[in-house]
Amino acid sequence: MGTSRLDIKEHGQQEFPTGKRGKSIYIDFAWCKACGICIEFCPKEVFDYSALGQPVASRAQDCTLCMICVHRCPDFAVTIEPSSGKVPEPAAERPQVHAVASRRA
Repeated sequence: MGTSRLDIKEHGQQEFPTGKRGKSIYIDFAWCKACGICIEFCPKEVFDYSALGQPVASRAQDCTLCMICVHRCPDFAVTIEPSSGKVPEPAAERPQVHAVASRRA
């Protein structure tokens, strides 16, 4: 009998830097049961489902540090803590500069 999709999970803790006040979102995949509560309650839609059905903070830079994900997680798998410094902070959004080429006759 083959392995079902639900039997395949990420393990360990993953860091998602927010770029705000030196904080990161941490998801401990050993504790996460992929219930989706953090995804559904996030007011800024910071989280998405991974290919394995677990949450990932794909838009961590949009996080307002409201802590709803932390307080709603029934497994204590989501935390917001100081960044480790091991993962680079997301680049600050830079204004788009559009170059204009002109022909001189």
